[in-house]
Amino acid sequence: MYTMNKLFFYIAIICIAFNSCISKKTLIAGREDMEITSLFIYDSIRLANKQIESFSARFTGSFSIDKTIESKGSIRIKRDSIIWISLSPLLIEAVRCVFTPDSVFIINRLERSYYAGTYDILEKFSGFTVNFWTLQAIFLNEFWLYPSHNDSLMTNAIAHYTPNITKDKILLEPAEKQSNLELNIPNQSYSISRDAFRVSATHIFDHQKQTAFSLSYSNFETFDSIVFPLQFTFTANKNNARLGIGMEYSRVDFNSNLSFPFSINPNFTPWE
Repeated sequence: MYTMNKLFFYIAIICIAFNSCISKKTLIAGREDMEITSLFIYDSIRLANKQIESFSARFTGSFSIDKTIESKGSIRIKRDSIIWISLSPLLIEAVRCVFTPDSVFIINRLERSYYAGTYDILEKFSGFTVNFWTLQAIFLNEFWLYPSHNDSLMTNAIAHYTPNITKDKILLEPAEKQSNLELNIPNQSYSISRDAFRVSATHIFDHQKQTAFSLSYSNFETFDSIVFPLQFTFTANKNNARLGIGMEYSRVDFNSNLSFPFSINPNFTPWE
């Protein structure tokens, strides 16, 4: 299934042996020393992910804070523009959400209420700093940078990561991990699946907030030339509090024309 991705990976390793302008890690392959850079890995995966202009899927999800709630739902994304999510825990729609680069809109049909405001609402409930670009990266299986993601910051940060290649994965860790700990700078690491050549996990420890985050992807499938995970789990732990989200996708579709229906009933009450 991942033959082309494996081929690409090994070709990339060979090509990168001739590039020495960035921080590097030595990979021993037979009798030859080959060099691989974190920035090359990032750019290669980012280029492949840019094939996705839009995404839609059905999903089965579980969401837990104090208790666990399971729900079916749908998700639609237009890159850099909008994320649309519908939740139907009782086979009828209960919640609909829209996320844009600067705003969050949520309708709770069961309570006949709504929210229209900023991303502060998400941090209030989860304790996790998030913006539109972080959500898009999480849902589309892309690199993202904690606590506030954008592509420019991500590119600058990844150049200071060191790759460590094992049999099954490539681990990218900050070169100044110990310094980050001493300076109370969050440590964030990435695992890359060598089979899928996509991000398979992200781990974060925020020393200042004493909070740990973990995001993992599994069950990678190929859709034409797009390799994409059908499952992901996200957890956040702080003291004795734990947030957990798990999603399993089905009926996945890429790069189709999508609609994003959303309207607020004038009789609904705004959230306090």
